[in-house]
Amino acid sequence: LENVAETTGIGLGVHTVIFPDASGFTVADGQKDVVAFFNRATGNQKTTVIDAFRFDWRGNEPDGVLEDNWFKGGTVRVSRLVKAPDTGLYDYRGVRGNKLDWEMVPMGEYLAYSGQLPGDSVKTLTGADNCVHHPIHPLSLVTLRMFAVGVVIDRTTMEPVACISSPDGTTKESIPVKKIADGIWDIKLDNVVSSGHECGFGPHGKWFTMTNNTRQNSMGVFDCADRDPRNWKRVTEFKDSHWVGATPSPFHITYSMDGSKMFVSELHRKPAKSAIVVVDTNTWTTIKRFENVGVDLQTMHVTYDGKYVLAIFSGFQRLEGGTFIATQDTLEPVGYIPNFGGHHDCVIVPRNNEELIHSRCTTV
Repeated sequence: LENVAETTGIGLGVHTVIFPDASGFTVADGQKDVVAFFNRATGNQKTTVIDAFRFDWRGNEPDGVLEDNWFKGGTVRVSRLVKAPDTGLYDYRGVRGNKLDWEMVPMGEYLAYSGQLPGDSVKTLTGADNCVHHPIHPLSLVTLRMFAVGVVIDRTTMEPVACISSPDGTTKESIPVKKIADGIWDIKLDNVVSSGHECGFGPHGKWFTMTNNTRQNSMGVFDCADRDPRNWKRVTEFKDSHWVGATPSPFHITYSMDGSKMFVSELHRKPAKSAIVVVDTNTWTTIKRFENVGVDLQTMHVTYDGKYVLAIFSGFQRLEGGTFIATQDTLEPVGYIPNFGGHHDCVIVPRNNEELIHSRCTTV
């Protein structure tokens, strides 16, 4: 057992996502706005950092109404972190580098831009919450929750090369990433209309989806087949008929083994129970809804034989907890596995790299 924070000087959470070739992993911390790429240590080796980046926001209007700091546009600055020359370690252990006093809960972007989320550097917050990986190309995408955009990093050069925006009303084309100096890049966002939360690539690498929340409850759908992410484009929007107003909201996603279905957990305001929306990825329309599954429904996972979908619930309220199970193809409810306490994320441990791309690798 290794304490990676002690080994490298970078202590991060929450989302850990493995590379498709299993050679390493990323960890993204939305409190620190730091994303790090780590190698996979084997034998007696210790984990090392491949590269690490910090994301900082500079709003066009930082001194007016707080929400205008984000929604009036501005610039995301991406900075490569460096080790201390005397220790060979980064300086991000423990709470070092925290912008917020606690992690943003789902849809907690509203708390940030309405002044209800304290911290040392709230106005620079981007919400760099997760980093998922394209199943075919050596590309990783960092979600910035405050804007519902994804910054794409090429793992062959370890540089950000493109940015895509999910909400309706923003550009469908890739947003330029401008290199300012060695290890520093700027991304100008003129039109910020909604925050986002989670996202994922389809298992065949043809499309990518991201949830839009708080001001738009919908999902942007992107054509991401091209090796060059500057050519990625938002091609349509998925919006279930129940997604009206502030809630319910699309939350976590997973795909069927063949990619023909997308499963979306639908978060309802407490104490209501959440739902699961099943989407046909050929038409991007709802084909099934599982209602009242459980409170605070979180991540889902398909079994690698393609038979079942597992969904965990009770992420925050702790009123009930367990796993809901349904059939993947016929979409019939099977039952529940009860459990105590709360749950946030789940994964079925893959046995090989082929199963890995259906695991905690391409989606969160």
